[in-house]
Parts: sequence; structure tokens; C-alpha cells
Amino acid sequence: MAADIIAQRKNSNVLGFGKMLTPITWFTLLTPKLICSYNWNDSFKPRFWVPGRAPKWKQVALPRTVPPDSGRVFIDQNEARSPKYTYWPMFNAIDVINPGFSFDGIDIVVNRNSLRKLLSFCSGHRQEAFRLYLLLTKNTLFIERSEQADTEVAKPSEKRYGFSFEKAFTQQPTGAENSTGHHRVLQYLLGDLRCAVRCETDACYEMEPSQDEGIDSLLVQMGDLRLSEASPTRGMAMPQSSAAELKTARKHKSVGQFMPQLWFGRTPWLIVGEHEEGTFHSISITHAQPLFRQWEIRQQVALRKLVEVLRALREAVEKNNCKNCVALYIQKSDSKVLQVYGSTVERNPLPTLLTDKYWAPSD
Repeated sequence: MAADIIAQRKNSNVLGFGKMLTPITWFTLLTPKLICSYNWNDSFKPRFWVPGRAPKWKQVALPRTVPPDSGRVFIDQNEARSPKYTYWPMFNAIDVINPGFSFDGIDIVVNRNSLRKLLSFCSGHRQEAFRLYLLLTKNTLFIERSEQADTEVAKPSEKRYGFSFEKAFTQQPTGAENSTGHHRVLQYLLGDLRCAVRCETDACYEMEPSQDEGIDSLLVQMGDLRLSEASPTRGMAMPQSSAAELKTARKHKSVGQFMPQLWFGRTPWLIVGEHEEGTFHSISITHAQPLFRQWEIRQQVALRKLVEVLRALREAVEKNNCKNCVALYIQKSDSKVLQVYGSTVERNPLPTLLTDKYWAPSD
């Protein structure tokens, strides 16, 4: 099947883009809107707490030794627990805490991970091949991740310590001790595109530690909500100003290495634990938000190209009679090309009941 090539990179130039947009300015970062949040629950049936809250960062005496990561860990928990509709958990959460929200004003629904891959493509960086599923509901483009596997087995021999670090240095909210991941959906502008971006948040960091207030949330089972009725709001959502990303490193790493993840997640705090063979001897806590502006200025060309790519992805689906498409990136020796193919699989990103609730009827 012929491909619609929407962007191509040779040497340091990206071809196929239209006019440059006005600058993607830093002040839009200050007011991302939290659409919803939820915590996955470690249970046989897919359940989650709404609203969610990230585990709280806690002070731990150093040095502290943790074991290597082991056992099965998630690569994409939303796909693993809700494979048919990967965005369904997000909409169940919205139905609990934000039932009046309308997606008529949202252009793109996307995971942070996908934005990072597309930005890397626009920047011309070498990366592994990736695939994204493109599905259109009314005027809203859903971009779904496509990983080779939703989970993987961490082997102690690989000597990775990220999950063990999180477990040792954070504490789950009282009442939600068996949470397996805190997810947040933020609304903000990328250029003139109105985006709903889902991301996982590692921790809740507070400069002045407070008592654990626990979690007063509704435990939701996938698809159980009666969407014709508004569900009661439970508890208080964690403020975005407390969101933190946790990283481990064997030697010092600059904040710049983590900026795309922080920027797309509007995550103001970066906490890095330096270790030797799992013994953590130093913790650095950086307030990264003041650094966003300079990073954004340096990345302005790539960010504008990203907006054009997102726009082109939506246009490609529209040209395919609004049928599903697949975007495929393959690293070649002489060029970097992102191609869009029509998909042979017909499916919707959401159940019809959700589409009818959160989008106005078509004319």
C-alpha cells in the first residue's frame, strides 16, 4: 500500500513543512489544566482510584542500598490493562471528577511518550524505529502508542535500579498502597493545537513535608460507570506543582537530558539518585520549571516542526476518508522518514457511549 510521506529528514533539513508558526512561548507552561488523574490498582480486574495521587517523596538516610529491579514491570500500563481501548481509563476518570468536560475543543489526544518520539524525529536525533496508531473521532485525533510489548521482565543481572529506587524513596498514599502507577491528563497548547496529554508521574514532592492525608478516591472498575449519570467527586487531586520525575544515574547527568520528558509532562521537579551498584550516596532535587524557557528557546525550531507533524498526521487521516492510519518511522542510513499508511483494521478509539457523551453530535 502506498504511503503518504508527511515528513522527511536529510542531512539537517526537514522537508514537507508549511509556514513556520508563531513562537511556542514559555508562558503557556504556567497554566496547564488538569483534566483528570487516576492510580492503577494492582488487581486481577482492571481497577483504578479516581482521582489519583502519586506516591509521596520521603527523606531517606544515605547511603541506602536497594536490590536490582526484578520481576515483571510495565512498559505501557494503559495498553496492558485496557488493550481494546487504551484511553478508556482516562475517560472513566473524567466521568468521575470532570463529567462536564467537552472534547469538542481538543485537537489532539496523545501520550507524552509519543510526543517525545516525534520531537526526537523533528530534531534529527537517531532513535529506534517506532509506530503510532492514528484514529479520528469527530475532529479529535487520537495518537496511540505501539510498543513491541506492554510489559517486560527485569532481570537482576541487568542491574537496573529505577523501580527499586522509587519503592525505597517514596510512600504510596494511605488507602492506596497497592497502586501501580499514577497517571495525569493535562490540557495545554502546542502552537495553536489544543492537546490533551497523558503522562505517568513518579512522585509527589513537597518542599515542606506534610502529613500523609491518605487518598479519598473512588475505586473504579473499567466500564462499570453509568455514563448517563454524573458520578460524585471524591478527594482532592494532587496539584501539578508537586509533580516530580525520578531518575537514577551511575554518574552525574545534566538536567537537559531529561527536559523533553519534563516539558511535555509539565513536571516542575526532577529528582536524581546517583548510585554505585545500587548504593545511593547522593540525591539531587532540581526545580526544573524555571529552566523550561531557555530549553524551549533552544528547541524552538524542532517544536514548531512537531506542531506541523501533528497537524500533518491529522490531515493524513482526513485524506484517508477519516479511516484509521498507522505512522511508521524507520531509521535509514541516508534519511529519516515518517510515513503514514492506511490501516486495514477498523476500530474506534473509544466505545460509542463515550463518544456520544463527550463530543457534540455531528451536523
